[in-house]
Amino acid sequence: MGKFFAEVWFDQVQNHIVKVRTFKCQQCLEPYLDLVDLSDVIS
Repeated sequence: MGKFFAEVWFDQVQNHIVKVRTFKCQQCLEPYLDLVDLSDVIS
């Protein structure tokens, strides 16, 4: 989505979305950097 990011928290037990957070700052992605490969999404 370009330089726009979304964090979605999903409760698997209750089967519903608990929280949605949107941001444009790549710094907010830092907690996830060791867990995912974003090289195809960030140019």
